[in-house]
Amino acid sequence: MDPRTAMILLGKYGDICNVLPVARALAAEHGYKIPMIVSARFANVLHGASYVEIDMVHYQWPRVDLAQKYAEAKYDRVLCPQVWGKFYGAAFRPGGVPYNVAAWMACGFTVEQFRDTKAFPLIFDLRDSEREGSIVSRARKQSSKPIVIYHLGCGASSPFPSHYVVREAIGRRWGKDCICIDLCAIKAARLYDMLGLYDAASVLVTADTSALHLAAASKVPVVAYINDNDWRGSEPRCNVMLKMRYAECLKRVKELHRAISEAIHTSRTVVSNLEIAQPPVVGAEPSGLASLSS
Repeated sequence: MDPRTAMILLGKYGDICNVLPVARALAAEHGYKIPMIVSARFANVLHGASYVEIDMVHYQWPRVDLAQKYAEAKYDRVLCPQVWGKFYGAAFRPGGVPYNVAAWMACGFTVEQFRDTKAFPLIFDLRDSEREGSIVSRARKQSSKPIVIYHLGCGASSPFPSHYVVREAIGRRWGKDCICIDLCAIKAARLYDMLGLYDAASVLVTADTSALHLAAASKVPVVAYINDNDWRGSEPRCNVMLKMRYAECLKRVKELHRAISEAIHTSRTVVSNLEIAQPPVVGAEPSGLASLSS
C-alpha cells in the first residue's frame, strides 16, 4: 500500500482550485507530492502544480463512493474535501460556512486557515509564459486601453440568472474606453493559462464559478457575484473589492460601475508575461482546451 496521504475530489476546475492550497500545505508538511484523485476531464488543471501527483479516475462527481473505495485500497490515508455527491453517504456539512470552506474543514483545516490567504496561497508554480502571453496579445490587439474581464453567463454549477443584465451594463458603460473581454469566449490549453490575462486586467467581474476560485492566484481586483444559497455561495479567497448576492445585482449596478472605475484608476503592479517568476510547464504537450465554463 502507498504510505502517502491522498486527496479525493471529483469536482470541476473551481473545486480543484479551491483545495490546491491544502494540497500544497500537506506537501510541505510531509515532504512528498500529494496524490490527487480527480476526474479525468478536469485533471489537466493539476499540470500547473508541482506539489501534487495526478491520479486520474473515470468516475463522475456523484460517485465519490467508488473513488473512496479505490483510494482506501491504494493509499494509507485518504482525505475527501468533496463535501457533496449523490452517493456520498456521510456528507460533511458543518453549519455556518459554505461548501468551499467546509472542503478545507473536511481535511482538518480551520476556517481561520482558509481565510489566511498569505499563509495558504493558491500557487500554480508551473505556469507557461508563452501560452499566457499569446492569450494576452490576442485580447489586447495592440491597444493600451484598460482591460475589464468578466465571467458571468457560462457557469454550470452555480448559474447566474441575471448575468445578461450585468454583462450589458459593462458593455454600455465601459465598452468604449476599455477592452471588455468575456472570458466565456476564451479557450486555453490549461485553465491556469488565463492567469496572464488576469494579471494584465484592471478588474475581473465574475459570477460564483471557476473564475472566482482561479482569481485567488492573481492580484486582480474582483467584483464577485455570489450564489444566493448560503451553502452553495462560495466565500472568495481572492482580491475582492465588491461582493454581492445574485439577487442584489439589479439594484446595485451603480456600485458595480463605481468599483470598476476605482479599479481602473487605482495604480497596481501588473506582472509582465516576461517577468513571471514561475518556471514554464514541463512534460506532455497540451491536449484539448480548457475554458472557464467547465
